[in-house]
Amino acid sequence: YLYLSKNNFERIPKSIIQLSKLSCLYLSYCGKLQSLPKLPCSLHKLHAHHCTALESLSGLFPKSYESCPPRFELNGNYNLDRNVVGGILEDALQNIQHVATARWEHMHAREKISYPEFEGFAILPGNEIPKWFCFQSMGSLIKLKTPPA
Repeated sequence: YLYLSKNNFERIPKSIIQLSKLSCLYLSYCGKLQSLPKLPCSLHKLHAHHCTALESLSGLFPKSYESCPPRFELNGNYNLDRNVVGGILEDALQNIQHVATARWEHMHAREKISYPEFEGFAILPGNEIPKWFCFQSMGSLIKLKTPPA
């Protein structure tokens, strides 16, 4: 765990990627933080909300998170490039599809595999659902259809 919240630095050193056991990084309310370098693959929790100068960051989904789903909070960062936000959403969707497909294949093959609960999230700035997001609906539920058995 690395707690750096409420500091006045503009950047984090690229050498942070060498922290191979870093699982949680707290950067909330770092108002001058402008960018994040590539983060360690071991990272599964990033709290970087209300970093109002944050404009760019490197990919946050570098590997499959089947065993430990990611929790990324980036809300309140309205200067964050829309392409970056879109990339995070695309990476998250691909990761979810990968995990869901693997679990479906094991279930369809009648393999007796127990999976831990998968509950990751990414809280991103903005007030719109991207048009390409195919699970749009009114209400508090999203229903996903799985292929017939």
